[in-house]
Amino acid sequence: MFEQQWIDNNIVQFSMARRMFTKNLYKVSCYYADGLLIDTGSSFFDCQLLDRVRPLSLHTIVNTHCHEDHIGGNHLLQKRLGSGIYAHPEAIPVLADPTLLSLRKYQKVFFGSPLPSTAKAAEQTIQTDRFIFEVVHTPGHSSDHISLFERKKGWLICGDAFIGGREKVFRSDYDIGGIVQTYQLMLSLPVSILFTGSGKIIPKPQDAIKRKLAYFEEAIDNVIHLQSQGKNKKQIARELFGDDRTIRMVTSGHFSGAHLVHSILNRYNDINP
Repeated sequence: MFEQQWIDNNIVQFSMARRMFTKNLYKVSCYYADGLLIDTGSSFFDCQLLDRVRPLSLHTIVNTHCHEDHIGGNHLLQKRLGSGIYAHPEAIPVLADPTLLSLRKYQKVFFGSPLPSTAKAAEQTIQTDRFIFEVVHTPGHSSDHISLFERKKGWLICGDAFIGGREKVFRSDYDIGGIVQTYQLMLSLPVSILFTGSGKIIPKPQDAIKRKLAYFEEAIDNVIHLQSQGKNKKQIARELFGDDRTIRMVTSGHFSGAHLVHSILNRYNDINP
């Protein structure tokens, strides 16, 4: 699946997902505005993305972070169009050598294996002819995560810094403390529209962000309370977040409820687990 839509005559959203068993799995979206492309999606769709952006005069790419589902088109777009690529300094070595991602089988099946690209460190702002995007560090999902904020428009293009729903599992490298701080930062900005890497576009996102914060704050309290009762991470995860066997099996343990519990205890609890 590969789709394109114009939003408010200013932004183009490109959405893509592998189709398996008649379903679209793990949709990823990237956004184009005035010569700037934020993220490049999955490597399985790099040719389609190239065909769509070629007539749009693309000159600059910004990667919100270096996960494989957001950098897959870098190599082809840079090779064919000469696009400059910018990212957080931590992402640059990984973009140059994506084998550093040590991808698991499920990641290769869903998103493919990115090829190398050359990037520079994003400065405080990314400017186009019509827009000025402020580069905002938004860690938690990954330590190298950045978002782009266009203050006059109120746009925040945030990659995976905001994910909808109520997370019951975490990847092993997610940081709950960074996520909470990122949500607090988002609430401090005059954001009128949130553009997410999953494709969801959220007008007036403050209430949605507050709900996520409240959910995590409750989860933090509950995890610490159960640990004080002598329960281990797996027991806490099962009691609070339910059965995660399917996602653990699919991802070879990369995602689990126990990882979420560990992140909470590692950041917020003074008691050794």
